[in-house]
Amino acid sequence: MLLAIGLPARAQELKLPNLGESSTSMFSAEFEHKLGRTWLQMFRSQVRTVDDPLLHDYLEHLIYLLVTHSKLEDRRVEVVIVDSPEINAFAVPGGVIGINNGLLLYAQTEDELVTVLS
Repeated sequence: MLLAIGLPARAQELKLPNLGESSTSMFSAEFEHKLGRTWLQMFRSQVRTVDDPLLHDYLEHLIYLLVTHSKLEDRRVEVVIVDSPEINAFAVPGGVIGINNGLLLYAQTEDELVTVLS
């Protein structure tokens, strides 16, 4: 019990690094968008992706729900589903969001999936 009482004060002392936000970017939103699309084109030529329109639409819908609650200024998002058993998701500048199908197979609820995507 005493440990829990001291946690809020300790948490306020922590200085987390600024991982960046769109307002501190050195590049314009348009440049980041083009960079992301160029990266995605190269990425797709090197890995296997899943071409399932229903799954893609479902994931895109979930991501757009998250985007509406974010501080993201450029809301152009491109979803890529990677054919990999690893439980992982990633984001690349320019609105590229990758989701390994391993995450889709192991997430037991939509809430678990959305937690990783957020």
